[in-house]
Parts: sequence; structure tokens; C-alpha cells
Amino acid sequence: MQSIRRAAPAALLLAGALLWAGCGADQPISSAVGSYSDVAVLTDMKALGPVARQIQRSLEVELDYSLKPEKLFKVDLFDISDRRGAEVYKNVVVVGLVDGRDEGSKELRRRLGGETLSDAGHRDLFVAVEEDVYSRNQLVFYVAGRDRGLMQSALARNADLLIDRIESANRQRLREFLFSDGHETHLEQRIHQELGFHLQVPASYRETRFYAGENEGLVEVAAVRPTRAVSVYFRADVDSSLLEDRPALLELRRQWGRRFLEEKLQDAGGFTWQEDVPFGDRDCLVLGGFWEAEKGGYAGPFRTFFFYVPEQRRLHGVNILTYAPGMEKHTWMREATAVAET
Repeated sequence: MQSIRRAAPAALLLAGALLWAGCGADQPISSAVGSYSDVAVLTDMKALGPVARQIQRSLEVELDYSLKPEKLFKVDLFDISDRRGAEVYKNVVVVGLVDGRDEGSKELRRRLGGETLSDAGHRDLFVAVEEDVYSRNQLVFYVAGRDRGLMQSALARNADLLIDRIESANRQRLREFLFSDGHETHLEQRIHQELGFHLQVPASYRETRFYAGENEGLVEVAAVRPTRAVSVYFRADVDSSLLEDRPALLELRRQWGRRFLEEKLQDAGGFTWQEDVPFGDRDCLVLGGFWEAEKGGYAGPFRTFFFYVPEQRRLHGVNILTYAPGMEKHTWMREATAVAET
């Protein structure tokens, strides 16, 4: 490897660090295939099968984007003897012991090198990531430790951090793909000039709604087949305390949905709130639920990310939604989030 880039302190796992490794000198020829939701865990299943299964349990969290629960990741376990099956995945997790003699641990040490693993010290869990190891457009996460039981415990307690790292990397790769065909530059300039914030719009997305008022505004951009949309709403001259009033935020979300998006929120399914959800370079309060079009019978999941900008005294609500009948919703919600984070 040419370089090792240390993650920020906020990315620390229990008694371990999450490191970002640079690309190696030898680049693979073929590209990874499949979905960004697919993860291959590669290890010596006899030696470290329990750790691999803990990673599988940690990553296969269920999402409530439809009546039928969806898994955020679909994790397949591969023994090191069947490594070629794992090498084509977009996300690969290689598991080994720092001093292990099994073939999975040898593969981990061969890839990371002694200097990198020396940073692991006596940590319960050590995670590094490298791009384009076995295939192009791939991320490989190396998970190492000195004791199998301690690794399992650390993974169980810090599953959210590993999920966030994989998902944020997935969204970054999605953005690179989406914007490889260019930007809607004129729309981006109009958003900045008339609404006062920046939003990058891929060439495959189109403006569907635009409103610029004195103290509030909204833009919606969307792609079709299936529909996935991003809308950004703001209200100016409000106090930051509004961010702490969830009933008021829900009512505000209802209002702008009716006024600008021609939709209503479905109360029957209930609503969820999540605090301190990473979103771009900030943490947000997130409202989740289901929307329904006022005409046409269209419906689907939505997520609204709320945050406050004190310099402008503005409350922002960044909304993502999809209408994807017969399809898994989370893949399209992931794409919408990738655009919204810009």
C-alpha cells in the first residue's frame, strides 16, 4: 500500500481504530459486480466462523421501508478456500487474527503488512479499509483482533459504526457514478441564487418543483423508473428551539408536503424519530414514515433530515422518498440520500 490515512477520532471503535488504507500499486482489471447491499465476509470459517457470523448478524439489520421488512445488507460467508467467489463483491470483509496461523489471518497480514498491524497493539478490534483490492469499484474492510471472543463482543457493541462506514462509502461511490455523466449546472446555480444553499444535481435528475418565497423555499429533483426524489425545504427567521419540538416539526412536514409536494403523510403506519444521524458533514434529527400522493394512489417511504443553520436562522428539512412498486426500496433510498447529502 502506498499510504495509510487515519480516520477522525469520532470513528474510533472500542479499543481500536478505523483506518483508511490507500490503493495498492497493482490494480485489478475486472470490476466488482452486484449490489452495494451485498457484502462478502471472507475468512477461515473453521477458525473464525463465529466472528464471521457476528458480522453477518450485525450488518443484516431490517429496515421498515415497506410492509415486508428489507435487510440493509445481504451478507454471504466465504471460507478462504473459496475466495474467488468473494472477490467479485463490491463490499468485502476479510477477517483474521493478528497472530493467527489460519489461512484467513495470513491473507489479512499479507494485505495489511506488519507495519499497519503493529498499530493494532492490544486492541480488541482493528479495522482498516482499502480500495480496489480484488476488483475495481470495490472496498475491502480488514477486521483484525487478537482474541476471537473479544472481537465478537466489540463487533456486537459497535455494529452501528461499521454499518455507517460501509454505507457512507457506498453513497460516495454512488455519487461518483451518478455525477460521472455530469451536473445540471444551471439548476444548481438557480438553487444557490434564489434559495441560498447548494445542492448538486446529477444529469439524470430533473427539477420537479421550485418555490422561492420571502421566508421559505423548496426545490425538488427526481429521477424516474423507479421514482426517487430529493426535496429541500427551508423556513427562515425561526428559533433553534423548533428543532426540539417534534410535534411542530411533524406538522411542518405535513404542511409543506400538502402545499408543495401534493402529498399527505400516512398516520396509520406511524412515524419514527432518530437523533444524531450522520448526514453529510452534520448530524441530523430524522423523521421517518410513509407518504401518499393526493391523486393517483402512489405511495412509499420517506425520510426527512432536519437541521438548523444559526447564521441564517433557518430550519432546513431535506426529504428523500421513493415510489418503487415491486422493488426493494432501500437501494433507491440510498441513492436519494447520496444526492441529498450534497
